[in-house]
Amino acid sequence: MAPLPQDPWRVSWDAMDARAWAYLNRNGQIPESVRKGLPFHGYPRLRLWQDPGGVGCEVEPTTLTVFELFTQTDERAPVVREAVWQRTADLDRLREAIEQTMTIVMLPPTVGERNARVPREPLSSLLREACALHVPVTWPNARESVTSGGGSVGFEFFSRDQPPASLRLEWSFEKPSAWQPVINWYERLRQFLESCLHETGQDPHESFGDR
Repeated sequence: MAPLPQDPWRVSWDAMDARAWAYLNRNGQIPESVRKGLPFHGYPRLRLWQDPGGVGCEVEPTTLTVFELFTQTDERAPVVREAVWQRTADLDRLREAIEQTMTIVMLPPTVGERNARVPREPLSSLLREACALHVPVTWPNARESVTSGGGSVGFEFFSRDQPPASLRLEWSFEKPSAWQPVINWYERLRQFLESCLHETGQDPHESFGDR
């Protein structure tokens, strides 16, 4: 059977997109400047993401991942990693490379990171608050919505077990009305984690390039 013809643009973009999300969701080492010698096991406790679903948006694809360091008293010290993919700039960079070669091009995505300590008690309070939230497992489709390029927002919580139990919730333009309390909680959690990063004074767009 003859192989299917490959579209250089589609193959190149799909490869960059997959690689970028692997970087955005990576569980690699926390910098020593944040870790300060504390052990780090690399397993996420919580991950939030925003994917605008298009280019030229005010917000680029972003993840906020909370990890835990082990203290000498066996308590957990939370840290947050923000990863931002400069998708709009990478789209232009990839398009130029394909126009020059007219072949499939494998370019690394441009992903910047920031890391910061997170105050344990405010985070614990937010997580305890979420214990009282409820969402339906299924819901009737009273109406249907079709949106093009609407993107998605969501979060995933992981237990400390190995392998962990996890709960993932994701939504886009339309979502069940019963989810609204969870979405409101998500927004407060996101703002809290972002405030921890702002206090570091790090450049949110510092590029780490290929990994």
